[in-house]
Amino acid sequence: MKDLRPTLYKTADGSNTLYVKDLDQCYHSKHGAMQESQHIFIRHGLEFVLKKKQYPSILEIGLGTGLNCLLTFSKSLGISYTSIEKYPISLYLALEMGYCESDKEQLIYRQIHEAPWGEELNIDGNRLFKVQEDIIHCDVGINQYDIVYFDAFSPEAQSELWTEAIFLKMYNAMKVGGVLVTYCAKGVVKRTLKSVGFKLEHPPGPIGKREITRGVK
Repeated sequence: MKDLRPTLYKTADGSNTLYVKDLDQCYHSKHGAMQESQHIFIRHGLEFVLKKKQYPSILEIGLGTGLNCLLTFSKSLGISYTSIEKYPISLYLALEMGYCESDKEQLIYRQIHEAPWGEELNIDGNRLFKVQEDIIHCDVGINQYDIVYFDAFSPEAQSELWTEAIFLKMYNAMKVGGVLVTYCAKGVVKRTLKSVGFKLEHPPGPIGKREITRGVK
């Protein structure tokens, strides 16, 4: 059985991520955890949608360290945020990440990780709902979300999460005009996204990546 316990890993921009040795996977890019999340999920996901919709609803696949959620809540108010995570990290490990630059951010970050699973919580004017379950079996509803942050481990590590069935579930869960953003730009992933109906866009990637993938419903 693989040991999925993560350990702290400092990335090239000085921000921390987590590393799982048995999967040889980091939770974020080794080139920079902070710059990757800001570039992919905030700039090309949240900010892209905020140009046309003020209070988007977001589905995140993989809460991980909670960095995407923290940056999202720091950027905007009135967001409805659902995050699905099968293997949550401990509060102790979360607080070791060092992402917060102010007492307010520290409070928000702590609330993200202390929020009870399966219960809705208001955090600084945003709604958070965390689900501790495998996305394969989780019911995410129909026509619910404006944005999907697809931030699972890579197809090499978790191929079962990058299938046509999963992307069709994401497509159906999204509202018309909604976007799915992911760091992965592999050809097989793009072909699978297109096969379920997404119109693909290829924004430039963060440091260390040529491009990322954004699918529009």
